[in-house]
Amino acid sequence: MIDDPEKRKYPRVSPGVNFGVMVQHVDKKDREYYEGIIKDVSLGGMFIDTDHLPPKGSMVVIQFRSNKEGDERPVIAKGLVCWTQKWKRPHGMGIDFIEFEGLGNTPFEEWFKKHFQSQ
Repeated sequence: MIDDPEKRKYPRVSPGVNFGVMVQHVDKKDREYYEGIIKDVSLGGMFIDTDHLPPKGSMVVIQFRSNKEGDERPVIAKGLVCWTQKWKRPHGMGIDFIEFEGLGNTPFEEWFKKHFQSQ
């Protein structure tokens, strides 16, 4: 995890989010989803606390389900596993966002602020 703000591509927005997600490793043949908790997030990516770690360089699909009133649609993000952390807690992976589906007419930055900056 990069803790030096000067070295981050995107500033960390929420360092203690606790937003549940379902993660699917795209390169695997089975379509099994794993649960995880977002522990820190920025406009460029996130750290997901999970014991199921695909290899670095893997593509993953992340399914967000909002708990906000009137926002029941799932949002799907595709991302790249940039690093994993399996030897110290929390176990997890760093994800760089690639694209989003399910935002409708809502711009990504607006959806992001609604769900993460007010945490």
